[in-house]
Amino acid sequence: MPTLFITGGNRGIGFGVVRILAKNGWKIHATCRWPAQADSLNELARIYPDRVVIHQLELQDFPRIQRLGEALRSESIDVLLNNAGVMNTAQQRYDPALTIQDFGHT
Repeated sequence: MPTLFITGGNRGIGFGVVRILAKNGWKIHATCRWPAQADSLNELARIYPDRVVIHQLELQDFPRIQRLGEALRSESIDVLLNNAGVMNTAQQRYDPALTIQDFGHT
């Protein structure tokens, strides 16, 4: 069974990828910031308990990233899809009106 590791797997494009690949027999390690609030992703994990595994992950939490890497050390990952976004740490909330300039990039 091919295996995908995806960040930001709980909504949008990430969730679409998880849904399609789970249906097609892939094993998926899907990450998101707040698994308890990822209702659609949790439903997929319920439907495909042998295929969809959810992990809590914040991409700016380097110790947690290292722990997850250690936990999955023996897992064979065929595809890595880094789909997660990064929130503006100054605001600590999602604001769709923000542009790349708001994050200090040009």
